[in-house]
Amino acid sequence: MASANTFKPSSLAEHPDLTPAAVSRKFLKYLSSLQGVSDLSPADVARELGIPLKRTASGGYAFRIAIPDSGWSYGVDFLESAGLKRKTFSLDFANDQRGRDVGPVCELGLNDALAELRHAGYEGGPEFGEIGQLQNYSLSRGEVNIIIREWTMAAPDGGTATKTCLESISVHGAD
Repeated sequence: MASANTFKPSSLAEHPDLTPAAVSRKFLKYLSSLQGVSDLSPADVARELGIPLKRTASGGYAFRIAIPDSGWSYGVDFLESAGLKRKTFSLDFANDQRGRDVGPVCELGLNDALAELRHAGYEGGPEFGEIGQLQNYSLSRGEVNIIIREWTMAAPDGGTATKTCLESISVHGAD
């Protein structure tokens, strides 16, 4: 449930059932049934995902878990712009230390997410920048637009990368 309590990151010990893979799966399952963004509220997102969203200092809502001794954190944000009448929510994975092992947050990878969303009827694909670099994946279905950013999990001992991981999935209403 969305709460008026002030936001602060949680620990995995407080929410042992909300692992990175579990939150990712819940997020993707929710997107599979989502028909629109305009009527959503923080309470809807919190209830459907089973997470305790808390009010942030910037006026949005967030839920974040820090994984001890790894530098990793992950969570869900819900933002609403009254002036633009726009709502967005996202799932993201962040690390405060470059080059760390993404294993703790990459059980569910990019290909898993794309397959599930395409199975749910989302269409679209990669978007490239001016010089051909991959910027993100853009998918849509009806009034729901999704942008997925990814990174590649470094292989042990300098080998070939083994898995492409999710950096973020953001959801926006159609403009």
